Amino acid sequence: MFELNICIPTFNRKEKVLSLLQYLREEFHGRSYCITVRDNCSEDGTFRELQSVYGGCDNVFIKKNERNIGLGGNLAALYKENVSTFIWVIGDDDHLESGIADYLFCSLAKSDAGCYLLNHQAINKEKQVLFLNAYQRSEEFSDSLLPLFHDRGSVMMFITSVIYRVSAINELVSKRPSNISARLTLPLYMSLGVAELRGVQFLQSNSFLTNIHGDTSWSKDAWKVFLIGIPSELLRMFFLTGKPRCLVLGVRYLVKRTAAKFYRGVIGRYEEATK
Repeated sequence: MFELNICIPTFNRKEKVLSLLQYLREEFHGRSYCITVRDNCSEDGTFRELQSVYGGCDNVFIKKNERNIGLGGNLAALYKENVSTFIWVIGDDDHLESGIADYLFCSLAKSDAGCYLLNHQAINKEKQVLFLNAYQRSEEFSDSLLPLFHDRGSVMMFITSVIYRVSAINELVSKRPSNISARLTLPLYMSLGVAELRGVQFLQSNSFLTNIHGDTSWSKDAWKVFLIGIPSELLRMFFLTGKPRCLVLGVRYLVKRTAAKFYRGVIGRYEEATK
């Protein structure tokens, strides 16, 4: 069994995933790891090219869905991978820095937490810095991510920022198997749920990972994610844990997002009317 399975969902991004694979194989060389790429029935020859280049590698697994099952479906399939101690699902276009392999393997060996949250910085497509730290926590370990959700919202929905212990995922799945379904907000449920069951280790350095905002494949569905998906995950967490705080956070988040959407709509119409 491998120590770490690096899982990559991809669709029509052949060049990006090829570049990422080359980087990962150099960065993690000599470590106990494997890479699983799940192609969501791409139309640009992604699967064929990956099979041609990496088909003979004993630690690179190339899989293809028979049809496009959406990003949520691809994520749900990857979270069920069971060939390693840890699983790390990463975006095919995320920016990782040299040294992350040493940092991760050293950090994973220090704790038996159910998941590990990588601190990171965020920039927009114009490379302007949006924030330097996804979180600032004084503690290294916590038995819940709900306080972080209260402070920072859905920052842990950035899939590359969370590494899971496979046994903790299996425990979460066994509690409510039907909750592991194809939806864009599944990463939020996974991170919150695993943390409630087995705790979370905060990896404080922000030097190895950058989130590029505005470059998501689900931008057109953002309102569904924020106004329906995320509150629904908090409801699922309530039924999983019985904690009333989950309901309070869900309602608070929904009200805040609805108010922001309404405000932007009003301001937008006013600016149009006064042109």
